[in-house]
Amino acid sequence: MRLSTATLCAFLVFGTANAPAADMQPDSFAFKPPADLTTLKKTPAWFTDYIDDLVDEDSTAGSVPLVDTDGHSFNVSLSHRSWCNASNDGTITVQLTNHQTRNFNFAGRTKAPQTDCTDVLTGFKPSDIPPINRSAFSELPSDAPFGLGVKSSYRLVPARSVAIDLSHQGKFHLGDVLYIPALTKVEITLPDGSKVHHDGYVMAVDKVSACSGTTVKPRDCNTNHIDYFKGRTRSDALPRPLESDPRHPLDVYRVTDPAIIDVLTKAHTRD
Repeated sequence: MRLSTATLCAFLVFGTANAPAADMQPDSFAFKPPADLTTLKKTPAWFTDYIDDLVDEDSTAGSVPLVDTDGHSFNVSLSHRSWCNASNDGTITVQLTNHQTRNFNFAGRTKAPQTDCTDVLTGFKPSDIPPINRSAFSELPSDAPFGLGVKSSYRLVPARSVAIDLSHQGKFHLGDVLYIPALTKVEITLPDGSKVHHDGYVMAVDKVSACSGTTVKPRDCNTNHIDYFKGRTRSDALPRPLESDPRHPLDVYRVTDPAIIDVLTKAHTRD
């Protein structure tokens, strides 16, 4: 497919601050809205968000080490609270005491608990806490500095990636490109610190977590739940226009424009 200049400038994968990958270019968030929404499939959805949690290294008493699934340490520890929040968010960037950073992603469970997060994850069901206490991590590859999607072939892209329910009851599918009118014109901060206004387009590349920590009834939980990936930040706050719940969902449309689908797919797909 031959893409227009306007479309090409919308390639949106970001590298690390120190060593950007050769194929990574900034995103202009300049796609135009669909010409006719009535031609697209509309699905009501409610939103939460998740982040690449930016946390500080902590080697004081009571800190918790990051380990892999075999229990081997990465020689990086976090405060108890930061470790618990990071285990829930899934992707973290650790600011080391030497001012460098290391990036980690949730990788599974250890055999033994690393700590007890009951005091931190206070809104969660008691049965949800023990697995979180056994969270294991892996260090992220250089071409996926903000995290990996549910498949390792997908990388997370700030403000472009979303997670969905992948069960058979889910209303969306992995790889769907979606248009969210409520997200258009929302000011976002990009990884380089610059600010732009969102064009409303995202791609489903991740699996939404259980509705732990919410008041949503299990039967209403995830079927039309979308988790919006904000990227690297210390602030886990949903953009106000996306505030919603199962009883007050927002309209979401499945995108059919092949040029937009192609660009977002290339941005999220690792070689």
